[in-house]
Amino acid sequence: MDKLQCSTVMGALKVVPDPREARGQRYPWWLLLALLGGALASGQRTAHAMADWVRLHAVEVHRFGVR
Repeated sequence: MDKLQCSTVMGALKVVPDPREARGQRYPWWLLLALLGGALASGQRTAHAMADWVRLHAVEVHRFGVR
């Protein structure tokens, strides 16, 4: 990754390669990484806790343009 290419965390996440197969990709990879990062930074450590954190912050998630 070129240092000049990414000046924000979101910019850096958008250039991370998506390892998933094409089938079943409902959400952009960068968004999932951002949500996981936010949940982890908030102290959530289990998948269930992270999912609850995302649900609780749905309004903020919609600001990313995802429904």
